[in-house]
Amino acid sequence: VRAVLFTPTGESDAKIEPMLVANEVPGLQLYRHKFDGLDFLAIDDAYGAYLATKELIDNGHRDIALIDYDLAVPTHRDEGYIRAFKEANLPYKKRNIIRLRFNDNIDDTMMEVLRNKEHTAIIPVGAIMIHSLYRCLNNLNLRVKEDISIVGYDDVNMAEYLGLTVISHPFRDIAFVANEII
Repeated sequence: VRAVLFTPTGESDAKIEPMLVANEVPGLQLYRHKFDGLDFLAIDDAYGAYLATKELIDNGHRDIALIDYDLAVPTHRDEGYIRAFKEANLPYKKRNIIRLRFNDNIDDTMMEVLRNKEHTAIIPVGAIMIHSLYRCLNNLNLRVKEDISIVGYDDVNMAEYLGLTVISHPFRDIAFVANEII
C-alpha cells in the first residue's frame, strides 16, 4: 500500500493514524478532519448548505427543512443553514434541522416531514436521502415545485433527469487534488 484515502467517521479506529505514521504510509482524510497528524481534503459543507438555503430563501421559502446525518465528525452544514437565515434577517426554527442516524428509517422520516406539511422546501443531504424523498413524494402523489421545493445537497447522478437543483461536490477536482497531495 502506497497511500490510504479514507473518510473518517465517529467509528473510525483511532489506531489508523499511528499505524499509517509508523509504516510511513501517507494517509489522506477526505471530506472530514478527524486525525491531526494526517493531511485532509475537505469540502466547505457549511458554505454548501448556505448556498442551498439561500437559494430557497431567495425564492420565498421560510419553512425549510435541512435533513442531514447526525455525524460524530461534524460537517457544519447547520451553520451554513443558520447563516443564510441570519443574512436574510429571518428567524430560523431549530426543529427544522433534522438529523438522522444511519440506522434510522429514512423513508419514515421523509414521510413524516411531508405529511406534516410544515415545510415549503427541503434540503436533503446525500443520494440516499434524495432517493428516499422522491419515493415518498411519489407515494403521496406530491410534485416537486408545485407541492414542495427541493435543493439537494450532494451530487446525484439522476439530478439532471429529475430536474433537481443540487449543490454538487466537484468530484473530479477532489480526485485531482487528492492525487496531488498524495
